Amino acid sequence: ELIVNAGLDQTVDLGFSTPLTATTSVPFGVFTYEWSPVEGLSCIDCRRTEATPPNTTTYTVLVTDELGCTATDDVTIEVFKNRPIHIPNVFSPNGDGANDFFTAFSGPAAQRIKILRVFNRWGALVFETTDIDLNDELLGWNGTFKGKKLPADVFAYYMEIEFLDQEVILYKGDVTILK
Repeated sequence: ELIVNAGLDQTVDLGFSTPLTATTSVPFGVFTYEWSPVEGLSCIDCRRTEATPPNTTTYTVLVTDELGCTATDDVTIEVFKNRPIHIPNVFSPNGDGANDFFTAFSGPAAQRIKILRVFNRWGALVFETTDIDLNDELLGWNGTFKGKKLPADVFAYYMEIEFLDQEVILYKGDVTILK
């Protein structure tokens, strides 16, 4: 009898992956593998695949041998919705190559910054950008307004960050330019 084992249920943090391996009761032979659903899988027709689901997902593997016999098994990957974001509260846009830009930083759970707006103390918009990658300083704010360097001061920011599971979270606060 053909039996397949998809492994034990697992847990991962949002944005991280875990290996899934289908093991058959017959150690030899020619098998085809079909994993479903396909979302978050690195390979849907391999014995071993990597799963990076955006939400808790139960994957099913269907194994067929050369005689047409089939077996299935399920494995559930529970996704913890940890959303670590680091947004600096100080930066020094002085061209020394360290902390010259203001942006957000994250691990693999965050997908992009949908919008980043920076305002001066009187509420005037001094910077705005949309749809940028996190962790890329060069895409952030360089401490200028209309091409001119701004003096040391405190600025308010508004930032919407989209995560892999399509959830968008608003972050707001203040950032200080140091000279």
